[in-house]
Amino acid sequence: MDMRTPREIIRVIEAERERRDFERSKVEHPDFAYDQWLFTDGPFVGELCLVLLVAIRHQLERELVHLAARMTPDGSEIDGREFKQGVASERESLRGKNGWPKLIDKLQLKDVPEWNSSMRILQLLANSYKHNPWGEPDEKLLGHLRLDKGVNYAPLPASLALLDALVESLGLQDGTDHCDLAREMLARVDRFLADVKERNTKVAEGPKLSPVRWGPVSMNPKDFAH
Repeated sequence: MDMRTPREIIRVIEAERERRDFERSKVEHPDFAYDQWLFTDGPFVGELCLVLLVAIRHQLERELVHLAARMTPDGSEIDGREFKQGVASERESLRGKNGWPKLIDKLQLKDVPEWNSSMRILQLLANSYKHNPWGEPDEKLLGHLRLDKGVNYAPLPASLALLDALVESLGLQDGTDHCDLAREMLARVDRFLADVKERNTKVAEGPKLSPVRWGPVSMNPKDFAH
């Protein structure tokens, strides 16, 4: 997974957070400055980080589809055409009935420790952000984080209770903010994918991850759309 773009995005978000922190520092009344952070600046930064985490979750899904497409009975080399056909097939399978269980079984994801911990949190967080009509953490996310379901929560970007629960569940230090959370989750996704690749390459028996042999690439401008 190419980490450069999401890392740059985190740095841009942090720069905006620091700019807003500086602007608030010039406010004379402390209550007004606190309200500005609690109701405006904090949720704004949280929203940007959550949007990035959703994008990271979808990139993780694409990476897993690519890996599944490279699984062959003996790990022998495949060409670019076979790989692209495999990606299309795996994508279609993932959208069908039992798509995820099949992918999980094919790549032996349950054997990778991060799958049922941080990757599960990332999935639930992304789904809650995308699908909850009220913008609050949904019941599946609350249940996984062992948060009380009988109270009203602020929307995901503004919920300090949710942020604290995420920090605790991931074993991070107190004071971790949304930017720190995004950076940590990005690092865990990268480690997780590396672990999946290694396990499916070094497996003693059964299907293995195949290398892809790419052919020559056309440099004719007519072959590209801009």
